[in-house]
Amino acid sequence: MATEIAQTTPEAQAQHKGIVLTPIQKSAMLVVMLGSEGASAVFKNLDDREIETLTREVVRLPKLSPEAMDAFLEEVFESLAGYQYVSEGGSDYAKQVLSRALGTQRAGEMMGRSAGARGLPFSFLAQIDS
Repeated sequence: MATEIAQTTPEAQAQHKGIVLTPIQKSAMLVVMLGSEGASAVFKNLDDREIETLTREVVRLPKLSPEAMDAFLEEVFESLAGYQYVSEGGSDYAKQVLSRALGTQRAGEMMGRSAGARGLPFSFLAQIDS
């Protein structure tokens, strides 16, 4: 089942280290970070119009600093962590995605910052593969 890709609105824009990312830019950035295999899996669930829109934005995506990418990934993680149930498994899934995207050390740091802000225990850090 295809889902609608969010349209750009001023209210939906977010500031990341001096870079304003629209919802569609965020979607494109996430698709790029997933790599070709992950992106292919996403595209299989979209209709033609959504694929065209997302592909056009991937082509236009500006080069972002590592800081802007970290801020974006932190936003993604916080969104995932806010759900009670994620089909792949909440915190464990977020850890896996961040570890693949950032490496184990940076993923652990990001998880620690996000967990610390919510007052959650840090026991999951010991379970991150090195």
